[in-house]
Amino acid sequence: MRKDFFPEPGTHRARVENIEPTETSIGEAIKFSYRTDSGPLISEFTGIKYRKGNKLARRLQAILGEEPELPVPLEDLIGRKVEVDAEERSDNKYLRVTEVRSVEEAEQSCKGEFRDEGVPF
Repeated sequence: MRKDFFPEPGTHRARVENIEPTETSIGEAIKFSYRTDSGPLISEFTGIKYRKGNKLARRLQAILGEEPELPVPLEDLIGRKVEVDAEERSDNKYLRVTEVRSVEEAEQSCKGEFRDEGVPF
């Protein structure tokens, strides 16, 4: 997603809007799209093979809030609440997703200091 269409770098509350298999210049991938609380969409890609600890496994666990039981019907993840961390890439054209957490995990890590910023959940 181009930087001028994306919110500022940082942490954003969001919902999973879409998860779909896709083809990239380096092969098959799964595209995760998150709709941020401020409106813009952020997307990222993972590999298609699930291995414990790889990016796909971390994203599924973050969205579900627990280690997934395979197979995971991707359509069941749509609409789930998450928190997405994004930072500027070195080329300064795009933002890069660095972490995704379930909202429950984010609330626990803030030790009760989590504030709802008006996200319509």
